Amino acid sequence: MKHEKSGIIRKPEHVDAPHEVQPIGQHELFVDGLARFTRIASQCEDADMVLRHLVDTLVSYAGADAVAVFLLSGERLELKAQRRLPPRIETWSVARTEAEGELGRALLEELRGQRFVEARTLPLSHGARLFGAVVILSRREPSNHEPRRALARMLADLASGALAQIFDRRALESASRDLEAARTALGRTELICSLGRMSAGVMHDVANLLHPLSIELVVSMRARERGDDAELGASQLRMKQILARAKEQLARMRIYGKHQAPAPGQSRVDLNAVAHEAVELSRPHLTSRKGEKACIHEELRATAMVQGHPTELICAVMNLLTNALDANLSASNVRVSTGSDDGHAWISVRDDGAGMTAAVRERAFEPFFTTKGALGTGLGLPQVMATVRRHGGDVALGTELGKGTTVTMSFPVTPAQKPLGTRNDISSEPSGSPA
Repeated sequence: MKHEKSGIIRKPEHVDAPHEVQPIGQHELFVDGLARFTRIASQCEDADMVLRHLVDTLVSYAGADAVAVFLLSGERLELKAQRRLPPRIETWSVARTEAEGELGRALLEELRGQRFVEARTLPLSHGARLFGAVVILSRREPSNHEPRRALARMLADLASGALAQIFDRRALESASRDLEAARTALGRTELICSLGRMSAGVMHDVANLLHPLSIELVVSMRARERGDDAELGASQLRMKQILARAKEQLARMRIYGKHQAPAPGQSRVDLNAVAHEAVELSRPHLTSRKGEKACIHEELRATAMVQGHPTELICAVMNLLTNALDANLSASNVRVSTGSDDGHAWISVRDDGAGMTAAVRERAFEPFFTTKGALGTGLGLPQVMATVRRHGGDVALGTELGKGTTVTMSFPVTPAQKPLGTRNDISSEPSGSPA
């Protein structure tokens, strides 16, 4: 059976699946090639694979004798895929300025002796983006076979669209990786900052504990010089207690991974005992003041047990006492109160100092903010806030210019606990303080 003159039989040189070769018309062949490449290009996630299928399709369906595809790399066009060209061409590249018609002529010059007579250059571009160019080589004289030229242009456009999608996806994935890396770095930075703040707070509390230790050391030395064994023993016992509290605070640095991490290993705590020990440990601060002597009054009412760490709570009260005593260097009174109401137990420290302005109150719990100049660290109230929140409690600040400041720490009480004993208006004026 004879075929019509317009019909041809062509076996594609590269196909994605075996199929029986049947005589088809030229138009049907072009449609088949276009459909195959469209399907392949839409599924490819690799640019090199798209380019390999492009050169195969141009040779198999668009009548090209040879094809070379170049992609931009910086300011040069580098060969990325080719069909039916000598191996030496694999490393050939040209300047970016030759992406248009000059590229074809330059490639023909490079391939002298290969009997190519025509080189058509098609840009690989999508919108305003230029990816590279395709050079279609022919050993036949130039002809105006418009269907083949049209097919080549459509294939180049499809390849450009596929490249745009692949490069956009790569850029998105890279941006996503960068964002994730930035998030990880930010998380590490926040953790380091948190640990830094926590460490600074612990050191601040330890410093508050070491101050009375230095005073007790002087007391013990003088007691030994006087031969006062009773006072020497009592002073050594107090130093041992202070060192134990300082050691426990330092141990917290190995436990907390975050500034607001829940405190592990809590036990039932008597806030009256916490307040009383904090007052006793703060006594040396009274003797080291440059101003007149101050009085600390304990007003410890019936309270309930709370869940917490005694040392942390003692250090929090000591921070408040230090601030209260520093608020007024003239003769002042500081009151430490405890109590329970509405399922919460609380400790309150009140001074009769100068009070805070609205601006100072706004920043009172801001780390490193201080009104004491070089003498302050700005860690006292922030450390109090951090400690109370770790214990599930809250801090209330009341202040009035010229009348003083009150800071109250409240904590949820442990269930089914009866109020403990009271200690009402016991004067804690320093007595027998070391000179």
